[in-house]
Amino acid sequence: MFLENKVLRCSIFVMLFLLFTACATPQNARDKGPIAMYKSTKKAKAVSACVATAWESDYGLTNPVNVRPTENGYTLQISANANTMVLLDIIDVDGGSESKYYKGYVLFEEKWDKAVESCQ
Repeated sequence: MFLENKVLRCSIFVMLFLLFTACATPQNARDKGPIAMYKSTKKAKAVSACVATAWESDYGLTNPVNVRPTENGYTLQISANANTMVLLDIIDVDGGSESKYYKGYVLFEEKWDKAVESCQ
């Protein structure tokens, strides 16, 4: 029984190590496809500001949020150690905006997910 617990702990450690050392670029996250898509009556700037504000303070920590303007909207990204954790592309369309939400390698992102949905 002791050996089984030790092997299980080692296996979990190795899996977590691989997860945290794996790197996902923004393009890697996009290549996996969006995990959610939204339409909003709000313009891309308003959605971007709302999500960035929520992401910055979720989990009781300051999360650096990269907000980059694009040709017709904004891209928001949270990264750690060269790993894209979450990525949101927002574009302006007639009557509001459309968002595509992507994930790289990330754990415990439920609050970030809820922020994206609630800001639409």
